[in-house]
Amino acid sequence: MKNAHNKITLTLLLGLCTLLLSACGQNTTNATSSNTKTTGTSSNTKKYSTAKSFYSKNSSNQSSSVWNDTKDDKLASFMVTWGQTMKQSYTQCTPDRNTTYTGLHYPNDFSDNKTAFSNHKLSAGWSPDGSNKYKVNVVAIYEDTNGGSTIGGRIYLFTIQDHTPIVYYTEQNQGTPDGLVHLNLLKIQV
Repeated sequence: MKNAHNKITLTLLLGLCTLLLSACGQNTTNATSSNTKTTGTSSNTKKYSTAKSFYSKNSSNQSSSVWNDTKDDKLASFMVTWGQTMKQSYTQCTPDRNTTYTGLHYPNDFSDNKTAFSNHKLSAGWSPDGSNKYKVNVVAIYEDTNGGSTIGGRIYLFTIQDHTPIVYYTEQNQGTPDGLVHLNLLKIQV
């Protein structure tokens, strides 16, 4: 079961990183092809191929801004599909609808400067077009509150950092000695 979960997680990460790479105007067709090792059942391979195809096709829709409504809509569709696959329910969060998981209120909480990204306290903020306003420019946020539970939920931040797409996440549900919310870098294992 854990092995299947890891394969599905790999599919998500490949798709999300490919989408964000397209947001930065890079050619993603090669980024998701020969360097990735797929193993397992044909259904997992099919899911990977579908995600790869979806993002490769959509990466050609370039625009002058790093992030735009079209890319945001495609990410929203992907998160619905991903949530159904994982039996989770993701909600998009914006300045008009902040996160609620364990009392966190992103993106508004960025103004408190109490967020650590991979254990580094960096300036962060909402940047709906991905422009370089902060060290970490957040273009999209999704949360799964696990039905309102204080455990089992998660928050994903889709960011542009130094012109590079990066996805961070947290499942932190309690305070920490340093008083920061710690977001970890999503890593793709290939």
